[in-house]
Amino acid sequence: MSLITAAPMFGNIMALIWSDLAMGRRKVPLVNALQAGVVLMIGSVALVALLPPAAAGWVFAGQIIVARLLASGIITIRSSIWRANYPRQLRGQLTSRIATVATLVLTVTTFAGSYLLDQNARAYVYIYPVAALIGVIGIWQFSKIRVRREVLLRRQEVQLYAPRPENMMLATMIVQIIPMVVMMLATQAWAPMFDRMHISTFRTYQGFVSVGAIGTLWAGAMIGRSDVMTGLGVVAFAQVLVGVSNGAGNLAWNLGHNDFCPADKAGTYMGVHVMLTGLRGCLAPFFGSWLYLLPGVGRHVFGLSTLVCIAATLGFLHMARNAPRKGQRSSSLSGR
Repeated sequence: MSLITAAPMFGNIMALIWSDLAMGRRKVPLVNALQAGVVLMIGSVALVALLPPAAAGWVFAGQIIVARLLASGIITIRSSIWRANYPRQLRGQLTSRIATVATLVLTVTTFAGSYLLDQNARAYVYIYPVAALIGVIGIWQFSKIRVRREVLLRRQEVQLYAPRPENMMLATMIVQIIPMVVMMLATQAWAPMFDRMHISTFRTYQGFVSVGAIGTLWAGAMIGRSDVMTGLGVVAFAQVLVGVSNGAGNLAWNLGHNDFCPADKAGTYMGVHVMLTGLRGCLAPFFGSWLYLLPGVGRHVFGLSTLVCIAATLGFLHMARNAPRKGQRSSSLSGR
């Protein structure tokens, strides 16, 4: 129930991704593809009846989440269609009529579905396929819509958002290839140091490199405003430092918890660690994009990241002062 309740919020998080995906593409076919995915998830709910009860609820929750993720793309891209097709002086009235009909249909179907499920708990076996069939009819109707001046709109989107192919290759080299190659080499260099010292001390050294890397990225981003090529050169050097830092992080992320957790709880500690990493990884891109768009922030978002790295490094430095020698665990660090 918690997953299903949170499902709309999962969909909202995907909105930026759908917006980028729609750039330069035909809007109606893309919306219909997303609608087809929603219909498929809805219709497949009937198949849950074939699963063991212990698994059926989780599968159903997964279907609802996927449907919500796809539906967020429909809502996001649909707004572009409305803007293109409806004149400004009538857009609110036309949209309100669509919203009224949609709300009315949702209210009636929700009431009817609840009533039928109260009468027979297994009624979902035919309720959801019927709903999916109605959705197919809706997709067929929506496919007839034409977006006004779509060729011009797509051309403008491509010009604004799509870089030339050789720029894409350069960006891939700088952002991905350089850090990965350097990380492979740096991991071997960091390994002896990792074996000699406690993880908190090791993380302190890594923190200094991370601060230098993110700070250099900040400098490159600011220089690039006036001199693109020089800025790219600075960013490329920063990515080398990122690779060096990631080489240390590769060791610390996988093995660091063993220096302070009891042997019988290593899996639990790693599970919490991986979960928190996933949580940060899900939220940080969207939070960073939001910060970037704030007035006066822009490329200074790298400066904020530098401050975060400095704070983390100071925290590890404080921990390192009380860290036991490598191979030993104090009672405060082990949790015993």
